[in-house]
Amino acid sequence: MKKLLVLFYLLFATIPSSADDVLDNVSVKISEFASGLIPGEGHTEVGIDLRESHSPDFNILGVREILSLDQGNIFTQFSLFNTEQPTGDGGDERIIGNLGFGTRHLTADNTMMIGLNNFYDYDLENEHLRTSLGVEARSAVLELFYNRYLGLSDEYNEEHVLDGHDFKI
Repeated sequence: MKKLLVLFYLLFATIPSSADDVLDNVSVKISEFASGLIPGEGHTEVGIDLRESHSPDFNILGVREILSLDQGNIFTQFSLFNTEQPTGDGGDERIIGNLGFGTRHLTADNTMMIGLNNFYDYDLENEHLRTSLGVEARSAVLELFYNRYLGLSDEYNEEHVLDGHDFKI
């Protein structure tokens, strides 16, 4: 009973002025609680967006260091989120998982960080799989990255996983 009262207090500690405020308050409290459930040292983000007349949007992101190096580290990053693809009949909700590994290093003079990463994206609904290979360089005056994407799954329901690239200078 105490736990129920504490939960009720946490959810409605402030008096909301509208249904949107209630949904925002509940979303924040659920996100805060869920962030603490993923074990390990590192960065964790959990977001839940409850909206009237729509299914909830969610996202989970975690970054964990695998190995600490003298001037850098090796890490893993994982995420799970839903997204809605527009279609003629109102939308197609998909759940996407993402798993990646990367390394980042500081140059000897500590003025630039350089990195390399490899990620896999998986659409759980349609079994689409894509991989990417990326490089990055960052300093106080420069931010550069390049990612190359390669579709790994076959065509499904007249859809095809696209290859591509993106970059920023």
